[in-house]
Amino acid sequence: MVRIREHKDFYMHALRLAVPMMIQNGITTFVSMLDNLMIGQVGTEAMSGVAIANQLITVWYLMVFGALSGVGIFTTQYYGRKEEEGIRNTFRLMLILAVFLVLFGILFFLFTGQSLIGLYLSDRESDAAALTGSLSWTYLQIILLSFLPYAMTQTFSIALRSCSETVIPMQASVLAVLANLVGDYVLIYGKAGAPALGVSGAAIATVLSRFAEFLFLFVRVRLRIGRFPYLQGVFRHFHIPGALVRQCLVRSAPLMANETLWSMSQAALSQSYSLRGLTVVAAYNICLTLSNVFSICFLAMGSAIGILIGQELGSGRTETVQDDALLLTRFSIFLCCLTSALMALVSFVFPDLYNTSAEVRTLARRMILVCALLTPLDAGANGLYFTIRSGGQVLVTMVFDSLFCWSVQVPVSYALVCLTDLPVLAIYAVILSLVALKCVLGYVLVKRGKWIRTLTV
Repeated sequence: MVRIREHKDFYMHALRLAVPMMIQNGITTFVSMLDNLMIGQVGTEAMSGVAIANQLITVWYLMVFGALSGVGIFTTQYYGRKEEEGIRNTFRLMLILAVFLVLFGILFFLFTGQSLIGLYLSDRESDAAALTGSLSWTYLQIILLSFLPYAMTQTFSIALRSCSETVIPMQASVLAVLANLVGDYVLIYGKAGAPALGVSGAAIATVLSRFAEFLFLFVRVRLRIGRFPYLQGVFRHFHIPGALVRQCLVRSAPLMANETLWSMSQAALSQSYSLRGLTVVAAYNICLTLSNVFSICFLAMGSAIGILIGQELGSGRTETVQDDALLLTRFSIFLCCLTSALMALVSFVFPDLYNTSAEVRTLARRMILVCALLTPLDAGANGLYFTIRSGGQVLVTMVFDSLFCWSVQVPVSYALVCLTDLPVLAIYAVILSLVALKCVLGYVLVKRGKWIRTLTV
């Protein structure tokens, strides 16, 4: 593989890979924001109920992402080595893992969903809390139908991206979000002769869009299978060499655990804020909705860093990967500073789009400003995380990522919420600032270079 740094268009090389992912994630996140805004017009309880359900569902989403991405590390390095059979075997393993996680996720939420939702309702006896909980449970039950197409889509998307194909997954997401947007408008408000279903309508639209996304992706790949010789004959059998299965599971299990624990830590942080009341739940949801839109740039750059560095490692060119990774991480931080400045400007108008109280809007606006100021720290930590992960150092990434959240951010958050009278805005700023410690830790780990490994030899 030609050394990346020998190209004059070093950053353009990364952007050619990252931009389609930015577009894909951007469209998806933007439509999710519109979905949130539409629900926000129904009322504060509906908005908060959907936000709580989505916080829980995100834990499962990232569990799937972690498990499949762990195998995807091998896919990336096999692609760098041009070993097509290795790619087919890792794809088959991802399919099997996806089906298992779908069954687990559906059963888990059916038995524990209502109890988990109740953790976010500090005053369960009030009418507002009861309505919020009921709407959240309704939304969650319907969304479970989308788990299978979501997992299948992730399997295909991760396999294709690991092999530098990012356009087709982007096209599938564009179709899905457009379908979701139209479905939301029709089913939430009762347009075109459909009944006004509110929260249920939003969930049904999401389910339909997930099926549309997977069907498009599957058909598009099958019709153009000549472009993807590494996927030809992938469904003929599901015999995977035992040594590869063991090796992949050893790498993917900690990564799945990391993504799951990290997403659970974010749910725990949200729950800690919710102890200050439903006003905080609603304001935090508005802030999170907007920050998700403006985070797509550095998140896509993180994925691009993992893919590019993984391919370099797979090709055996390890002399420059350390410098390449740090340059790309700095570039990601630079891009994040630009998007954060725009996010700060948007904060003055975005909360006013919601049908909620003035108190919620004011708190949301201030939380967005704090988030915009401190998000570049997340960009740095994200780039360093994907660098370390590209070499298969998943146990190290667990310490760097999820264990840091559980041992530092979550305890500090609960301590400040429960043991002090600090306003929730100050607590939120403190928690985001702690990411600076992750950046220092990640930089030290990358500079030491012990993460530089070729897994597919």
